[in-house]
Amino acid sequence: MLKPKMLGFLKSINIENYNDFDLDFEMIGRNRFNPKQYDMIILKETPWEYKFLRQFLDSLNNITYQYSLQFSYLKRPNEDDVINLFNEWYYSIYRLDLPFF
Repeated sequence: MLKPKMLGFLKSINIENYNDFDLDFEMIGRNRFNPKQYDMIILKETPWEYKFLRQFLDSLNNITYQYSLQFSYLKRPNEDDVINLFNEWYYSIYRLDLPFF
C-alpha cells in the first residue's frame, strides 16, 4: 500500500497504475545549495521490472521543477535481476530474443 506522499507524486507525474509500484520516499527535501531543486531518495522494495521502470522514467518528463533522484532497495538486485532487466530492455528495443543468454 502506497503512502499518501508517494501516491500524490505518482499521480502528479501521470502514473495511473500506481498499485504496480512498490515505492516510498526515503527522503525528499530542498537542496541546500539550490533551493529551487528537490532532492529525492526513493525506496524500492523489489528490483525493477523493465516495463515499470520505463514507465516511471518516461513519466519523470512530466516534472516541471528541478530535481535529483536516487533509489535505494530493500531487496538488493542480484545478477539474475540485472540480466532479466537487460533482456527485457533489449527485447523492447529490438523485438528480438537475445542469442547469448
